[in-house]
Amino acid sequence: MNSIRTALLLSLATSAILATASFQGHTLKFSGKAGDVSTYRLTGEFEAQGMTVGLSALLKSKIVSVDANGDYTVEEEQSSMVITFGGQEMPMPPSPPTRSKMKANGEVISITGDDSGEDSYRAAALTSFYYPSKAINVGDSWTFEGKGDDKLGIKPFTATYKFEAVETVGKYETAKISYTVKETGGSIPATAKGLIWLDTKASDMIKLESAWENFPTPGAPEPITGKIKVEKVD
Repeated sequence: MNSIRTALLLSLATSAILATASFQGHTLKFSGKAGDVSTYRLTGEFEAQGMTVGLSALLKSKIVSVDANGDYTVEEEQSSMVITFGGQEMPMPPSPPTRSKMKANGEVISITGDDSGEDSYRAAALTSFYYPSKAINVGDSWTFEGKGDDKLGIKPFTATYKFEAVETVGKYETAKISYTVKETGGSIPATAKGLIWLDTKASDMIKLESAWENFPTPGAPEPITGKIKVEKVD
């Protein structure tokens, strides 16, 4: 259960903070500043080792630094985690913070913390948000081709996106974007796909819904399949 917890938190927290974007005149780009903090509530249900596992937690993401070239470092940590399986609820202690160094376009550079092996890099690559290289309008699509990195363990992948609509979520006006990130190499390719809602004014991810298939799990004997939801806590 601990390996499932750490894999989910790393990938989810990365996905949440990397979706921080500026949306001005249909331009999406990373615009976070050092010291920015966002908190999210996540829920999920997964199949792992023949069991259905439920998960709920709070995630806190903080931008530690932003370099002159746009690369940045983000720190993620969790609290109030509860794992449910077999009708039993198991409160889990907080895990140590994890830091990720990212390129401005969404590519992972390095990960430091307890979970920083090959599966963690694969999870980060699958859940990162890859920004379009030009301004977009509703209905537009874009693609990012990930070359992979043998040293880090990242498999080649293709990320595709479509700007579906401008949609109100609670008090926020958001850009609703559908996406699929699919590995194109490796013995058991993984996929993450779903919807993400980006705030058009305050530069935050407001909501995420994603389905995972054959998702890499640090420390576990097999990948996991399931669904997650993440929502910003005001």
